[in-house]
Amino acid sequence: MQFVKSAILSLIAVGLVGSLLYPDRNPLLRDLRRDVARVRMEQISEACQHYIRMEQRPPLSLEELVRGGYVGRYAQAKSLLHDPFGQKLLYRPPTPRRKGGIMSAGPDRQPGTSDDIRVSIPYPQDMLLLTGSLPE
Repeated sequence: MQFVKSAILSLIAVGLVGSLLYPDRNPLLRDLRRDVARVRMEQISEACQHYIRMEQRPPLSLEELVRGGYVGRYAQAKSLLHDPFGQKLLYRPPTPRRKGGIMSAGPDRQPGTSDDIRVSIPYPQDMLLLTGSLPE
């Protein structure tokens, strides 16, 4: 009986250490990291829309959002510009004619694959009325 308990505890320990050393191979941790990436990107999308309302134009880069103080405190915000997989977030500014977007390359760290995470950035509707532009 003691041997069985020791074996079970050893397996649990190996599993925990493996999850820490190789988090991308643990589906639960991978899904959690995907959720964290999506929440971060949605926060950045909202900050981008706020920036457009205040500055009358979209930020040219995510770094511009950080420098302008639109995304948290500077030190914290710089870390928001990377996904939980260690890659820099990719950004396309919105225009009155098309949505912009933020993309994470996802768990495989390769952009353009099926596990990419995308969040769109719509141009704020109230700004469309001010500019006289309508989306196509």
